[in-house]
Amino acid sequence: MPDNWIDLHVGVKARIRPATAVERAQWGGLPAVLSHIVYFHDATLGILEKDEIVYGTRRFNVLGVRDVDEWGRYLIVTAEEIR
Repeated sequence: MPDNWIDLHVGVKARIRPATAVERAQWGGLPAVLSHIVYFHDATLGILEKDEIVYGTRRFNVLGVRDVDEWGRYLIVTAEEIR
């Protein structure tokens, strides 16, 4: 992790699931490869594309961010796991 990075949110609950084959095909965002979908119950977190999500020893590049209902309640993040 670069020296200028900081932890913005720690201990935020989220659901991380692997992307389905259909989602991967629909993404087509080469060179980035969609691998996971992350759900947050708070769309006001300020997560942006190009941010990184760290879950234990796993790291994910944020590819896209969407406030599902535009009420600031739910956030869906498309991500690529860094291996």
